[in-house]
Amino acid sequence: SYPSQISGIYNSVQQMLRLHLDCCQAIPPQVRGRIEQLRASCSSRGGRKQYWVDSAKRLGLVDTPNGIFFGRDPNGPLPPLSGPSINYKESRKKKLEAKAEAEKKREDKKAAKQQAQAKEAATQASQHERPTQPPLDARPLVYPEDKPLIADYLYLTLEQFAPCTLMEADRVGCYKDREVGFPGIACKHGVGQAGCGRYFPASEASLSQTTTSQTIMNYVRNCRHVPIEIRESLEIMKRNRMGPDGKRADKPKHGGRKVFFHRLWCRIHGLPIEEGKGEHKESKKKKLYKKPGPVPQKKKSGEDSDTDTEEEDNGHVEGEEEDSKPKAKVQKGPVPMAKRKAMSPWYEGAVLLSKSDDQHWLTEMECFSRSDLVEVFSLKKNDVLAGYTGGKEPALGQVGIRCVFSKHVDANERVSGCVAFPDMLSSIPTIVNDMIQNYFPDCPYLPDEVRQKFEKINEDEAKEPKSENPNAQQYWVDAARDIGLANIPPDGIGSPGSWGVTFRRDPLLPSPADQLDVGEEEWNKNLLVRPSDRGLCTDYVLLMMQQVRPCRFRKSDRRAGPGSRGRDRVMGFPGLASIHDANKNSLG
Repeated sequence: SYPSQISGIYNSVQQMLRLHLDCCQAIPPQVRGRIEQLRASCSSRGGRKQYWVDSAKRLGLVDTPNGIFFGRDPNGPLPPLSGPSINYKESRKKKLEAKAEAEKKREDKKAAKQQAQAKEAATQASQHERPTQPPLDARPLVYPEDKPLIADYLYLTLEQFAPCTLMEADRVGCYKDREVGFPGIACKHGVGQAGCGRYFPASEASLSQTTTSQTIMNYVRNCRHVPIEIRESLEIMKRNRMGPDGKRADKPKHGGRKVFFHRLWCRIHGLPIEEGKGEHKESKKKKLYKKPGPVPQKKKSGEDSDTDTEEEDNGHVEGEEEDSKPKAKVQKGPVPMAKRKAMSPWYEGAVLLSKSDDQHWLTEMECFSRSDLVEVFSLKKNDVLAGYTGGKEPALGQVGIRCVFSKHVDANERVSGCVAFPDMLSSIPTIVNDMIQNYFPDCPYLPDEVRQKFEKINEDEAKEPKSENPNAQQYWVDAARDIGLANIPPDGIGSPGSWGVTFRRDPLLPSPADQLDVGEEEWNKNLLVRPSDRGLCTDYVLLMMQQVRPCRFRKSDRRAGPGSRGRDRVMGFPGLASIHDANKNSLG
């Protein structure tokens, strides 16, 4: 390897360690064993790359326009080491010592604070005896006949409570105006300190509110005294809408929530339960608060209306307006586009990286490699990963980069480094340049004419090095997207261990930008742009204008209300319409 600058020595050695030393047959066994031992025991630390630069300068190496040369006799005495890395070890040690000292001070301060709090709590406990907790009522709050009325997780939550009465210590916050002995509910497992799992709603309406039942359920999920199996079951039932038997829970009875909380209020206060009271009120309110407007059509007997699937999930309380709203219809017809994409998340294929604009952005060697040396391909089930030296295992459908002359060679004869899989689009130029420097000079499968051209371009660029285009990196990414590549792993974004890129459309089809180069007969189909317009604006504007067509203002385009287009647009007024939404009024 011949790095062009001193700062590239570190990367060249690391590249050699990763790609060459693992497969080099000339390394003695004791040396290879030492490499493996150091690789397993050493960890990466910051600042080491600067040390490589400083030590190279100490040896006498200097940067020149033609590469790295010795600026003095390398066999002479070495000067003292200088540079930013000289004091790195000492400064790092001082930082670690200062950090440890600060951590020790924080721990001492925290321990002293905890001791003071414990001492204060012990003093208060000795001065004030905890008031005697009145015993809980043995009556249950829920019965088996209540199960069809509410969700299973709410039924399980209220099974952990029992009736109780308010005591003097409970008269705080919103309960400060309640009289001692006011009925309420308390957790069976957390009975002890006042205010712990004890609730005293002031009315039946307050008890039936979503916020009340949600607060009670959150207490059971977080209470340490509640058995762990109950808390885990509650969490699973709430998240997956499952019953205690592990099966899918049925929807509660329509209107059952109101009936249940009426029963619960009567049980807490010891009142007789008036059966049918909830249903009577509900039907009465529907008549009193009928929503104005056309009456919605009745649903067929086979279509069950959506019941109030427990208001805790959507934050609404069952009321008059909710009952009067028409229910949403079940969507019928073809499978949505999102589901179809989920069935086929990527495309398969193989295509060269070259584009018509490469010569304006990239070097001659990069253009030659993109058009003649490498191609991108999607991994198939029958593909063999011979020659791949990466540490991660690619998935089916993941896009890799390979030598076009080695893909048909037998797997046992492939050379290491002929295949690579990029982590993301921005790593494609790094992989291609690595293959240019480390793989293609020794590739045994290059045809003679290709090898001669490769060596000639290398010699020309070495004699007259050209400055790199600052926008070349972004061009690599844009050109990859134009081919159809995207930073989406085969397993989907956010999947554990997912990485890489895939084809998000057929790479063999022309891209939208390539369609600008079609013949004149295709341009004439669009009335807004002409071939002569291409020199007057950017290709981006031309592509955007190809997606619209001329149209006329119609009656369906009118809008009511202040500022509407109906006031300042006459019928037949010219405008633009999207060619993709031709059958949708006022859209696009």
